[in-house]
Amino acid sequence: MRKVDKKGLARRVRERRKRIGLSQAALAEASGMSQQGVDNIEQGIVGKPRNLLELASALSTSPEWLLYAEGAEEVRRADPMAELIAQAKNLPADKLNALLAYSKRLQEAEEAA
Repeated sequence: MRKVDKKGLARRVRERRKRIGLSQAALAEASGMSQQGVDNIEQGIVGKPRNLLELASALSTSPEWLLYAEGAEEVRRADPMAELIAQAKNLPADKLNALLAYSKRLQEAEEAA
């Protein structure tokens, strides 16, 4: 496993966050982290965040770019609804029914909150 340059990761996260106009708190919420967790990354304390995929997604970039500055900095986000529909079209009926039931539970939980 390659070693991550913590200072490079810190710089890329901070600069990317500022470039797209997010506060640390907004990035934390979008990536499922705490604001302190984002700050720890930006201070160079954390070398490989547990929420790396979510962090990269919230920053519209890739994990490889965040960790190693490899590839394009900006990754175009897919339309989540179009992606969900495309995936659902390929599911067998039993899996699709399970997905629908889960989706309904999520919506009910959101409404109850």
